[in-house]
Amino acid sequence: MTALTISGSTQRADISKTVSTAATPGQKYKFHEITSNSIPTINVTEFFTQTNEASGGMIVLDTQFACMPYLRGNDGHPVFLFQFIDVIDEYLDCDRLKREFPTLSYGQMAGAIAFLRKLSQFNTRNIDVESLEDADLEATPAFQSMIEQLLADQEETLVQSVK
Repeated sequence: MTALTISGSTQRADISKTVSTAATPGQKYKFHEITSNSIPTINVTEFFTQTNEASGGMIVLDTQFACMPYLRGNDGHPVFLFQFIDVIDEYLDCDRLKREFPTLSYGQMAGAIAFLRKLSQFNTRNIDVESLEDADLEATPAFQSMIEQLLADQEETLVQSVK
C-alpha cells in the first residue's frame, strides 16, 4: 500500500483518474499505480485552491481565517464549510445512502461525514476547531445547567436505588 505524503512542496501529484474497462467489477475508475520512487507530494492549500477553481470558485481561502475554507454569505459573513457539512449531515437520509451503497455500514457513512468535516477544518495555523467548539459549548449557562440537572437526576436515582 502506498501512502500519500502531504507537505509544503508544490510538486504536482502524478495520480490520474481515468474511466477504464480494466477496472474491477463495480469500480468506475482505475487509478494508476504509484511506485515507491514516485510518491506524490501535495501542498494542501494549493490543492484546495485548484479544487475551488475547478468547481466554480465559490469557496474562499482567506489568510484572515488561516485559509480555512468558507462560503461568503450575501451578508458578507463567512459560513465555514465544516458548519455547512454539519447542517447537511442533519438533513442526510442515511437509509437512502444505504440503498445507494448497500455494502457500506452506517458506521462507515458516519466516518465519511466526519472525515469530510475534519477535512473542511484544514487551516494554516493548525487551529483545533473541535476543541474551540467544545470550550464554547461548555462555557454556556445552558450547557452547565443541563450538566447540573443530569448530575442531580443521577444522584436522585442512586439514592432511590439504595433505599
